[in-house]
Amino acid sequence: MDQLCTWLAKQKQYYQQYCEGKTSCSKPHRIAKLESLGVTWAARDAKWNIQYKKLVDFKNTHGTTLVPTKSFPDRNFSNWVAVQRNDYKSKCEGRDHNLDQDRIDKLNAVGFVWNVFDQKWREMYEELQKFRKEYGHVDVPEKYPVNQPLAKWVGRQRLEYKMILEGEGMSKK
Repeated sequence: MDQLCTWLAKQKQYYQQYCEGKTSCSKPHRIAKLESLGVTWAARDAKWNIQYKKLVDFKNTHGTTLVPTKSFPDRNFSNWVAVQRNDYKSKCEGRDHNLDQDRIDKLNAVGFVWNVFDQKWREMYEELQKFRKEYGHVDVPEKYPVNQPLAKWVGRQRLEYKMILEGEGMSKK
């Protein structure tokens, strides 16, 4: 079985080179024969599109593209989401990645959240704005029972601000 997989991977590599104009095809009938067996030349694209469809369905159901990466039952899907974010970060940092502009555009079209930490920060900032509108200040108590996540977030912002003032820098979150 390993030999067959290796051979088929090599055929796909040859086909890719042919499509890119790097080589010629002296036996095009072989391409047709493999296709008649159901060989998918762009298996990665097909797999990517399957996961993308799952993302669209998730967004339609949950109203967000923030797929839980640790507790979601479909680990392949949640890992795929994490890989898209990681590839985008790699692209932005000039490192190797597998994310072309077409995929980026498709993900942007469904409102894909590229940076979870930035998104969570914005959400908590909006919560703080609501708090200020209601109470006229932003001094959220440490043990604010109505919105404990907000209380923790405000505490963390205060801590990070203090660390900046003391020259210790900030964490990534």
